[in-house]
Amino acid sequence: MIFSKTAVYQLGLFNSFLAGLYDSQTTMTYLEKKGNCGIGTLNAVHGEVIGFDGKFFVIQEDGIAKEVDANSCLPFANLSFFEETDRFELSKLTEAETIYKKIDQRLRSLNYIYTIQIVGEFENLVFRSECAQQKPYQPLHETLPKLQRIFKHKTMTATMVGFRFPNAMDCSFALAIWSSKDSTVSMGSTAVKLACDDETLSTAAEHELLAAI
Repeated sequence: MIFSKTAVYQLGLFNSFLAGLYDSQTTMTYLEKKGNCGIGTLNAVHGEVIGFDGKFFVIQEDGIAKEVDANSCLPFANLSFFEETDRFELSKLTEAETIYKKIDQRLRSLNYIYTIQIVGEFENLVFRSECAQQKPYQPLHETLPKLQRIFKHKTMTATMVGFRFPNAMDCSFALAIWSSKDSTVSMGSTAVKLACDDETLSTAAEHELLAAI
């Protein structure tokens, strides 16, 4: 297996974010120096941020992708400088869980961190974003069901961006597009690009906590 020479940079602590740490002073300008590919959210959890090829966009409650303003602040994000180390194709997939399993079968080890880009034709795609949280902030699991907005597309040529973390971490897959349990995602020839990082996460947890004071 070929390893990328770049590390995955994480802004914030995931558990702290879930508990209600939704603001920071870390700007998009700063984060662009940490990676050209990644996912995250803006302050107050106002929308989903996705970045690839050095461009970062945010999708908010209107479902329209807009380029992230350089001065916008993010409380949580995962980024890396994407260096492709492997590529393979998947076909005849019907749901997100199948995608995860198929990708895992192609990985040499589940103990590394992988940056993933999935490029393909998607059908019956369902994804979500959310309205901004209101202060005083509450844990995400309490507020997200009320604030999230669901969008559906019958067909779409798109790029999924995300990460595959070791099972010992809080989450395994973190992708920029999710499908709901009662929907399907089918793809034709879908190219999966991987960047495997054998280094530990570079975190900004201390910086994030100081910025939130």
